[in-house]
Amino acid sequence: MTTQWADRQIEDLHGEESALRWVGTKVPPGWVPISEEISNAHKDCPSSASFTQNLRTQQAPVVWAKGNSFVDAEGRLYLDMAAQTQNLNLGHNHADIVAAGRSVLDEAQPYYTSSKFGNVHTLRLAQALLSVLPKELCRINLKLVNGADGVESALKCAMRHDAKNEKRGKIISLNGAHHGHTMKTMACSEKYREIDYVDADEHVHLQPNNITQLEDCFAKHPVAAVVVELIQMNAGAITLSQRYVERLRDLTLEHDAVLIFDEIQTAFGWTGSVFAFEHYGVVPDILCLSKSLACGFPLAAMAVRERFDRLSFGEAEFTAGMNPLSARVALENLRLLTETDIMPSAMKRAKVLAQALAGMVERFPRLVQRIHGLGLMLGLETSSPEIAKKLYERSLARGILFRLSRDGHGRILLLKPSLVTTAWEIALVESVLTEELENLEDDTE
Repeated sequence: MTTQWADRQIEDLHGEESALRWVGTKVPPGWVPISEEISNAHKDCPSSASFTQNLRTQQAPVVWAKGNSFVDAEGRLYLDMAAQTQNLNLGHNHADIVAAGRSVLDEAQPYYTSSKFGNVHTLRLAQALLSVLPKELCRINLKLVNGADGVESALKCAMRHDAKNEKRGKIISLNGAHHGHTMKTMACSEKYREIDYVDADEHVHLQPNNITQLEDCFAKHPVAAVVVELIQMNAGAITLSQRYVERLRDLTLEHDAVLIFDEIQTAFGWTGSVFAFEHYGVVPDILCLSKSLACGFPLAAMAVRERFDRLSFGEAEFTAGMNPLSARVALENLRLLTETDIMPSAMKRAKVLAQALAGMVERFPRLVQRIHGLGLMLGLETSSPEIAKKLYERSLARGILFRLSRDGHGRILLLKPSLVTTAWEIALVESVLTEELENLEDDTE
């Protein structure tokens, strides 16, 4: 079977009737263009037990993916409502993204350059980002690889600014936050505070949206920086209020502290705008970007006000940063978001999804309590972590991938489907969740 024919058949798989039939099961042989070598490769690979203990895969490896669908090495079809690690804003293997990345390789352009020379794609990306950012954020660092690099670099800028003021101020972050896995970013997350190698002495962790607590902290301590996610996906799609964000801006200006928005999770279309801070009308001092910046390709960025551009050469450059292929993909991502109807169309479907979840809250009040989030970043809060885990596991068994809050230990089921999510996919999700909630209700009676 040719790849073209297989591609045409997988499009048939994206019809509502076929989806209900095949999601969660093994697709017929030849329905997806997977070579026998690829589909059998995992059998010859070393077991994941050879990895370090923090890296243990739980499912068969993914061998094919398109849109919100992916197939594992055992031939099982999944519907991806988590965008893998919540980063594939345009889904798997978007045709324009693939073409953009391939163009770098096909035209014999360099696929790596040092920061001494740079490359044209990174230069163009910097200009493209500046064109969609507020004029205040006028400096861009693209020599970064992932979100933790971006947040860590932002904290370096803030600490350099603080040192010049000789304040030795605290760094404020919020309970439930996740800012990365470097030493400094882990210290910003209260969940890591007690780990033996994390030094969080200069960090203060506050409750989201508690203005009184925030004001008390500024009154009690000198503050160097505040770093926040506008929507805390790891906590359960907890969204900061307009009043809280405005108060953050007022207090940081009053005390000459640096306001950092970690938009690793929220930027590039998920909320209906390129950046989530656009919904608030509040411009930070430093903006951190990654994940969907390059549609899952490794790249991060930091956008900074000129007065906080404090780092010298060699203080925030990572070897794999500024990659030409990733930058070219990021350029195409920005073009699609700003020149097509992808975002407004996605928000129409996001509204349908939110309404479906709200209906579940009304119908199953003993099991689900409320929904959180904005746009396609949603959380369905259940009555307990046990209910959330059962809902997650039963959905996965039926081929639908969600995530759970609090690194899998929370009570909120997380939904973050890509911007190319279709109406039938939402209908399938609603159907499966409703059926499993009915089953759970029967189990608890």
